[in-house]
Amino acid sequence: MMIGKLFKSIWKIIDVILYLAACVCFTYGAFLFNQIAGFIVLGLVLLISAYLTELVPKKGSDN
Repeated sequence: MMIGKLFKSIWKIIDVILYLAACVCFTYGAFLFNQIAGFIVLGLVLLISAYLTELVPKKGSDN
C-alpha cells in the first residue's frame, strides 16, 4: 500500500523530468539544424507546455 503511493509519486516526477528533457532535446536539435527551425520548435514547445499547464489543474478539480 505504502510502496504503491511511493511509486506513484516517483512516476509523476519522472514524467515531468522526461518531458522537460524531451523539450530541450527537440529544441536543441532544431537549433542545430537551422536557427529559424529552432525558433519555430521553441514556440511550439512553449505553446504545448502552456496548454498542458492550463489542462492539468482543470483535470484535478471538481468543477
